[in-house]
Amino acid sequence: IRDTFVTKAEELGLDIVSESTFTEDSQTDFSVQLNDAKNAGADLVFLPIYYTPISLILTQANQMGYAPKWFGVDGMDGLLTVEGFDTSLAEGCMLLTPFVATADDEATKAFVSTYEENYGETPNQFAADAYDCIYVLKQAIEQSGVTSDMDASEICDGLMEAITSPDFSYTGLTTAGEAATWSDTGEVSKQPMGMVIQDGVYKPLDAAHAAAVSALEAQVMGSDAWNEHLVADELPRPDRVWWAAYDGEQLLGYAGGWVVDGQVQILK
Repeated sequence: IRDTFVTKAEELGLDIVSESTFTEDSQTDFSVQLNDAKNAGADLVFLPIYYTPISLILTQANQMGYAPKWFGVDGMDGLLTVEGFDTSLAEGCMLLTPFVATADDEATKAFVSTYEENYGETPNQFAADAYDCIYVLKQAIEQSGVTSDMDASEICDGLMEAITSPDFSYTGLTTAGEAATWSDTGEVSKQPMGMVIQDGVYKPLDAAHAAAVSALEAQVMGSDAWNEHLVADELPRPDRVWWAAYDGEQLLGYAGGWVVDGQVQILK
């Protein structure tokens, strides 16, 4: 993850001004790493680690008055459930995850409802990954024909051959409604979703701008304005393209369009 991030940052012309690590023995005090990032002027900090140390990093950064943008991966999912953590410090944190419990598709709603009924808490992506993993294994067992009387090596080889075969795919909670496949080396094809923590819940990065867009709509469009829910539905659509003008954090204007018969049609 680190190498991919560095490569992409170079492609985009972003300066990496600080890079640091920690060990299992030192994962309670991040003052050295935070001071290095702060003194170097880092305005975004990438955290490809798990949510427990992230909760400490955000807490200690707040205590020293350091407030960059925080960006994590799926390991950040679970941050809002860390015991004793001030979840207000997570506001604005961005992460990539294959699952979000607030999604409105029927499969996710059914899973979240059943999980909360049985365990009394909202599932994160680790729960959804585990659920999908069990059903991937079930499908692979059925497709490969492995049986319980085989030895472990035979079962493993059979499952690997089934999962990496061209005719094997799986659609589940963490595949964004598309069929996931596996390469010869076992790399899965599913894509993560960009999320931001806003008002204590995960929201798609596009949807995070919905409130500002709808407020501007109300000022300009009057009774014809789109409400926040409609804006949130429109922003992530693959057949739409949106442009926005900002002054710092303030939205000044926006425009949307789509391509019809090779020509851009302006929506707003």
